Amino acid sequence: ASFAILSYLVFMDVISIIINIDSEFKKESLLKRMGLSPYSQKSQMLQQFAAQIIIAIFISTIYISIVLLRINLDMSKANIIYTILAVLVFSFTAISLGQLFVSLSKNVKVINGINAAFTLVMAFSSGVFFPVRLLPQGVVNLSKFMPQYYFIHFLQNINSEQFLIFIGSQAVFIMFYLLLAVFIKNYKLKEVA
Repeated sequence: ASFAILSYLVFMDVISIIINIDSEFKKESLLKRMGLSPYSQKSQMLQQFAAQIIIAIFISTIYISIVLLRINLDMSKANIIYTILAVLVFSFTAISLGQLFVSLSKNVKVINGINAAFTLVMAFSSGVFFPVRLLPQGVVNLSKFMPQYYFIHFLQNINSEQFLIFIGSQAVFIMFYLLLAVFIKNYKLKEVA
């Protein structure tokens, strides 16, 4: 249960921080200064993405440390390592979803609202707050289209095979969210031109 709630907190916080940082980079005064920079726009974007990864790892590490220090876990060392790695990978999924949310609107309040609603619905439907077996089958089927479902499923049966399935599922979500974000950004650029 601790790592399930941890996954919700990491996911929500990483996305929220990415949204707020990205909104600062979209301010006109900063965009003008970035335009004068000797670094290319591609280099600046890569630096922002690297910073997002560092922030996600930092946030995940803080939450993982709290869980490991405060809660007596009855898990083998291998399972703890698998779970820690799963939380880190899950934070990368949060980065990609954050990019998708940022591509939807320039209004930070709207994006934060979308984030709060999506992560809460995802957590409830995926079994973070109460067991999936208590949910209607339609909700369970819907939750299979959300990344947290696979994290919770991994937690229920931690082993190397489930870990690889989890990594594969998160890779699919990461690619889907990033491709959709790029598509939306390109569509908006064409719309403006």
